[in-house]
Amino acid sequence: MLALDTDRKIAGLYIFSTTIALLLPDALSVWLESIVIKEVWKAMMQGYSGWFDFVMSASRYIEMFAFILMGYLFVVVLSFKRIKKIPMDEALKSIE
Repeated sequence: MLALDTDRKIAGLYIFSTTIALLLPDALSVWLESIVIKEVWKAMMQGYSGWFDFVMSASRYIEMFAFILMGYLFVVVLSFKRIKKIPMDEALKSIE
């Protein structure tokens, strides 16, 4: 029971707060990436005699957001395992 309670505290203090802090920058980066890609595409296409518009469906934005989130969740799992290996008595002594 104590281990479960400790795991919840770790999740509440570390993982939940960093996940919330990631969501806004993740969404912002997807939006900025699309702007950058459109400008690079436009500059690249000016060298050609023809022209292709850059079109990206809404599902691609969702995929970009999801892939960033999946990478983050992978790092969170590794961090959580590493944090669980720290003996609590040593962690509490270092706070004092």
